[in-house]
Amino acid sequence: MRAALVLNIIESYFKNESSFMDAVQELVQDESKKGNDDFVNKINDILKNKKNTKKSNIKNSFLQSTGPIFNLSNANTTTLLQPPKDKDSSLSLMEIIDPSISFSDLVLSEKMKKTIDQIIEETKKSALLENAGIHPTKRILFYGPPGCGKTVMGLALAKALGKKVAYVRLDSLFSSYLGQTSTNLRKIFDAVKSGEYALFLDEFDSIGKKRDDSQEVGELKRIVITLLQNLDLLPPDILVIAATNHQHLLDPAVWRRFDVAIAVDEPTAEYRQEFINKMLQEYKDCVEIDYPRLLKFTEGMSTSRLKDLVNQVIKTYLLRDKANKITMEDFINSIFVIEKFDNSKDALINWAFQLSKKGLSLRELENITGIPKSTLSHRFKTMEVK
Repeated sequence: MRAALVLNIIESYFKNESSFMDAVQELVQDESKKGNDDFVNKINDILKNKKNTKKSNIKNSFLQSTGPIFNLSNANTTTLLQPPKDKDSSLSLMEIIDPSISFSDLVLSEKMKKTIDQIIEETKKSALLENAGIHPTKRILFYGPPGCGKTVMGLALAKALGKKVAYVRLDSLFSSYLGQTSTNLRKIFDAVKSGEYALFLDEFDSIGKKRDDSQEVGELKRIVITLLQNLDLLPPDILVIAATNHQHLLDPAVWRRFDVAIAVDEPTAEYRQEFINKMLQEYKDCVEIDYPRLLKFTEGMSTSRLKDLVNQVIKTYLLRDKANKITMEDFINSIFVIEKFDNSKDALINWAFQLSKKGLSLRELENITGIPKSTLSHRFKTMEVK
């Protein structure tokens, strides 16, 4: 009964002018997860039959709701994407994401900013380029160490280009059944051929590995071939974003399928300072930090780890009712809270030894580990000899 009422609501949407496309998208995803395929198919049938009714109203209201940074007056109305499923597990092969992160929320290097701006400008002026026989950049690979923001960058790019995302973790795509992984890949590429969703392939190296790797079995090499074939068959105007931690493992032929490869490197000192300032913007009048010391202390941290650290500092500050300033001591104490390691004495001493290399004193290390300065000093001398 409830399903019938929902169907009536969706049909009435096309007779009126208000837009419920995002709500319908959530409904389809929810019902699909429950295995209610008949219901999902009925919704899609209604949308197909009615897509020409009130077309201009649908287009304008929906595109305004997506909030792209440029005019999409020539774009098609977005239809609902039903995620394909693995035949054996019945699990969805992709997740539909409406990105909320913007580049204004991120810290970008000048080089990366220029590259991103170029991609966005090409999309804005795609008609100009296509008239000259040139395709705008639509195949983008982000690569770099874990935790440095590749996935977030990809989602922000999709949002900037006015696209929702069909997100796929390729490392979870493998099936134990011979040939099923290649079939799953084909399902994913077929699902996005309309061009209304960006395809985001995360953990890309898990499938795009070099075919000359002697450790890989024949099935994995066939998967790479399937990947290459599907990338080639995908219309050139469809946005494909990929991310990998291990770019050196990628097959050279896979590299050639991408228009641009963007390095997302380990954060520099300049980046870390800007990132910390951005996160502490709301509390800037309450901050007294020795930045040279803090930057040495955070050297080698990934963006995600840096974010965890600053969030812990903010939590500590709020929980003490904003008493006192945010100082270097807060950062030192917070690193111990977010650290994940074996709490044995040896592990603590090894960890403290690494922090001593970043300028922390024996007194500070004693305070956060609870191990006497004399013990730490003795063990550090032994470790330095080794």
